[in-house]
Amino acid sequence: MLRGAIRLTFAGALLAAVASCGRPGNEGSRYEVLSPEEGWCYSDTLSFPITHTDTLASGRVAVGVTHTGEYPFSDLWLEITSAGKEGTARRDTLCLRLADRNGRWKGHGIGTSFQVADTARTVFRHRSGAPFTVRHIMREDTLRSVERVGLFFIPTK
Repeated sequence: MLRGAIRLTFAGALLAAVASCGRPGNEGSRYEVLSPEEGWCYSDTLSFPITHTDTLASGRVAVGVTHTGEYPFSDLWLEITSAGKEGTARRDTLCLRLADRNGRWKGHGIGTSFQVADTARTVFRHRSGAPFTVRHIMREDTLRSVERVGLFFIPTK
């Protein structure tokens, strides 16, 4: 439990740092805005083109999600994909815990919006300019109340 809280705190601090001032040469830090009323359809894949100074870099991916208090679930399952060499792809799934077992939102925000972030376990080898894609893999076809999804590539040294 404590380990998860530390991991979530680290991911949130990392997202805040990346969002406030991007690293030189890393232009893959951004959010996609979704319509909370129209929803995020299962088939809608969000694309995040990532560029960095190296042609090929290894790193982890942090994902941030902003949702309203009307979101009907306590978690959000995501599939993250990176295009590899010659059409191969590397995938990872990430479960963002949005609420605790008592139904209290875990994220922080202003008004009725809450933001939660976490880092995927997979280390991706990524070609500069290739997109990462994110889609939800929930059992509901259309998710309402998700406002924004952000993806950030964090190169390892």
